[in-house]
Amino acid sequence: MTANKVSRREFLKAAGIATAGAALGSCTQGTIATEAPPETEAPIKTEAPDKTEAPVTEGPMYAGTKIVIATLDGELSGGVEAQMEGLKEATGIEIELSKMPQTEFRQKIAADLASGAGVYDVLIEPYVFLHDHISADQIMPLNDYIANDPDFNADDFIQSIYTTYGLYDGKQYTIPYKPDTHIFYYRKDLLEEHGFEPPTTHDEHVEIARHFTKKLNPDSPIDYGFGFWGDQIGAFWLWGVMLGSFGGDFFDADGYPTLDTEEGQKAMDVCLRLLECSPEDVGQYEWDKLNTAWISGKLATALNWPGMAIFSETPVNETIGESVVVGNVGYDVPPGAMVDGELVRVSIMGGWTAAISKYAENPDACFAALAWMTGPEGEPLKIAAGNAPARVSTYDRIDTTGTNVHLPAMLRCIEAAKINADIDYPPVSAELHNVLQVACNKVWTGQITGQEALTEMQEKCVQILEDADLI
Repeated sequence: MTANKVSRREFLKAAGIATAGAALGSCTQGTIATEAPPETEAPIKTEAPDKTEAPVTEGPMYAGTKIVIATLDGELSGGVEAQMEGLKEATGIEIELSKMPQTEFRQKIAADLASGAGVYDVLIEPYVFLHDHISADQIMPLNDYIANDPDFNADDFIQSIYTTYGLYDGKQYTIPYKPDTHIFYYRKDLLEEHGFEPPTTHDEHVEIARHFTKKLNPDSPIDYGFGFWGDQIGAFWLWGVMLGSFGGDFFDADGYPTLDTEEGQKAMDVCLRLLECSPEDVGQYEWDKLNTAWISGKLATALNWPGMAIFSETPVNETIGESVVVGNVGYDVPPGAMVDGELVRVSIMGGWTAAISKYAENPDACFAALAWMTGPEGEPLKIAAGNAPARVSTYDRIDTTGTNVHLPAMLRCIEAAKINADIDYPPVSAELHNVLQVACNKVWTGQITGQEALTEMQEKCVQILEDADLI
């Protein structure tokens, strides 16, 4: 690899960069998850596509080159689709996009990597999923590519997500594609009309939520004071936000589960108080149901991913209908708790990041595509589909009104994010994640008590880690 720096234009015309060394392993959404779009299945390729590069004599170096990108159907795939034309014009690279439903997404990609088939060249996944792949030596490190692209400017990324998403055992394996974090949504018109300030503490939030819950206050102008993602996919996110606000976490510094603790119990208590102010079927609330309830004016406050802001500020949404809350929504960091005399407000960290499969046939073209898609020229194109920027300079350049009005609050939430939306503990991340999902959903659906859920989570997670000889 050449040591001399060259421009992006020269970089794209120059000879391919040599592949960097193999990955090292060990350490952890979901959605997760992070925000889940409708689970409508798109055709999934079962055979490797033709990825041979057509010979060219002029134009972009990668003219005629095809790469396959795999990601979740919905916001993520919509962002890639919005970038495809610009990418082809700038680099010559054509994208074959494999859009997968939530129910098959993780399994399809894991199976491809485990088999070494190389059906998918580039993966855009929750960063915790990719940590599992990295620990299994299935993802290509990007350090050499980044070092030899003078226009990449790694310092321009929000540094907390650049390192959290992609830095693993001292190497950079991924590039942030879509930052994700929980935002606190509130009806600023209703709060003002009823004499409330936006809440900063859990007690203030519960008071507001109870005021706007008709079964608790017959004079409430709306049905419920709070809504959240209670379906199994995202069932533990609410509790995770509360846990972080009391200074807790899922595991201690030695990797031992810290779920049934004083902090965990305080967090569950707040959740149960808010559950009383939520729709009776909130245990079935997933992405579409929560968004629909919010934009239809059914809720006074909510916790959800940033994409709901776009639905909120769009008068008519093709998928979920009319928004009656346009211009009347406030966005902030979730309310918090007093810990040692200080107010601690915490959000939950999700996020989608892009990586190159170890089995990609043309990794040079894959990196060129990702550098453009996550760079100053390509990144703004994905925002309208619901994919927030990962570069500081993009926030500085874009308009933060209309459907982007939530972005300043989102930046504050990213800074406040202390809890992962996905359990990050390779190679048993998925097993641990499932334990928390199931237990919390059983609380929201009235099957078990909050304390029973804490006991179940603690005991099962300890057993999984002991069986894997990890504690």
